[in-house]
Amino acid sequence: MGKDADRHEYWHFKEDAERIYVRFDEPVLSAPDAMTGVPEVLDHKFTWYYIEDEDKYEQLVESLNPKGIREKKLQENLKKIKNHLKLKKTKKQTDKADKIDQDSKQVVVDLEMSEENVNNPVHVDMEED
Repeated sequence: MGKDADRHEYWHFKEDAERIYVRFDEPVLSAPDAMTGVPEVLDHKFTWYYIEDEDKYEQLVESLNPKGIREKKLQENLKKIKNHLKLKKTKKQTDKADKIDQDSKQVVVDLEMSEENVNNPVHVDMEED
């Protein structure tokens, strides 16, 4: 899919729609050279992580710099696959969805009560002073 500014690689596999994988390349360094003080790269250690929460996905997309060559491509690719991903909703998102659902139920109850009042009007005598 692409790389970020730190050159971490992002992967998406069609068989796994629930995650975006991130590969970190960590160089294994020697002790600093006595003459130059610069360590030598002996090997590379690859560490894999994954993103499976919708919030983390959104944070990643928003954090990428659309003016950076690598990050722009990565951001575009992440947006292209968003509809194919089946990321987990976080507790916060689930609570928010439940609240919206509860609010919509309350609106329905309010409407039902309004209709009932229209169908069964209450007569109120108003006295003038």
